[in-house]
Amino acid sequence: MKLYHFTAKEYVEEIKIHGVLLGDVPTSPLEGFNAPWLTSDPSWQKQGWREGSVIDKAAVRLTIEIPDEELDKKLFHWPKVAK
Repeated sequence: MKLYHFTAKEYVEEIKIHGVLLGDVPTSPLEGFNAPWLTSDPSWQKQGWREGSVIDKAAVRLTIEIPDEELDKKLFHWPKVAK
């Protein structure tokens, strides 16, 4: 499966070294957990989470290829998490 991760230019070098490991998943105004956001939509214009940040979190699009046999192991669909 092909997924995309959008990030700021400032984070690209760190991602090259360590991979796509960090992300902020808010579950309320004051709480959340760490997980990188991946999307099946390659369009940066449709990424609503990019609003309100002082850096352009959609400046760079990374393409992530995940083998089908790995899909169910560590990926969570946002609507299920959001409940």
